Amino acid sequence: MTPSEFKELIESKPRDIYFTKHAENRALQRFLSKMSVETDLFQNIAVKVLEQPSENSEERVFDVYFIQTTGVFHRYVVSLNSLIRVITLMRVKSTLQKLVSRQAEGELIK
Repeated sequence: MTPSEFKELIESKPRDIYFTKHAENRALQRFLSKMSVETDLFQNIAVKVLEQPSENSEERVFDVYFIQTTGVFHRYVVSLNSLIRVITLMRVKSTLQKLVSRQAEGELIK
């Protein structure tokens, strides 16, 4: 899925956003505010989106990357159905080229 397709999917209908307890703990550990996550998801365009398998046929799970500074990304694993659920979040130091090459090889980043 392209980043613009993901953006369209997020905006396709109003959804509440929910943070799992794990995501809330990770946000505190990494000094990321919920508002910055919401800003990324609703206002910014991701640089990389990888759809992952889901155990539930009624939801879709995505690994989404937003660039913050050169070589630093915020990575969110989110599920979409009637709401947006942030499963986990982290900061990733990588190059965009590495992210692109991983997808080309069919690798899901875990």
